[in-house]
Amino acid sequence: MLIRYIKIVLALFLALLCLLYGGQNIANLDAAYGFVANVLGVSDSALYPATLGFAIGSPVLVWLTLAIIILGELGAGALTLKGT
Repeated sequence: MLIRYIKIVLALFLALLCLLYGGQNIANLDAAYGFVANVLGVSDSALYPATLGFAIGSPVLVWLTLAIIILGELGAGALTLKGT
């Protein structure tokens, strides 16, 4: 029975972690946008100059990617909380 309670607590902490990450990204939306734009723009890729991917510089695609990330974090938190 103790293992069951430990699993419940771990699932609750995982749900809280996902929800906090989503909330943190919403609270710091400009910083999150800058980070995603930096990653998608493949700037500072001197170590891997011949990457398989391509640079994405369109603000619309960066915002769409950020929205998918935030919705994924909040969705994972909500589903984990429901499952708990």
